[in-house]
Amino acid sequence: MISLSRNKRPIYVCPITINNSIATYGSPQKLYENYQITNTQADMKTFGLDAYKYIRIKTNASHLKYYHLGDRVYINNTPPEVEDTLCKNADYEVYKPPVVTFNQLEVLLKQRSGK
Repeated sequence: MISLSRNKRPIYVCPITINNSIATYGSPQKLYENYQITNTQADMKTFGLDAYKYIRIKTNASHLKYYHLGDRVYINNTPPEVEDTLCKNADYEVYKPPVVTFNQLEVLLKQRSGK
């Protein structure tokens, strides 16, 4: 039920590249994924001011090639027309390494505001 096609929404993932300890980001890749707000410990809904601080993406295990630790993700904002190598307006960042189970991939994103 969590990976139904009708529930997927567009997101844009900018892959991270590190050269000489300087992080730059590639062009945004458009993916259709299922995501929901959560907290860091469990898959529970959160409320209040920190409701959108963490987002959990659950998708097919074949999408592992698109997510890496430190990648930036546009969810509420749209990527700029001119390519931005720093992805300054990205909403979220991949917070922990993606977890692959038997047939599912789980990615935890953390909101970038406040950095």
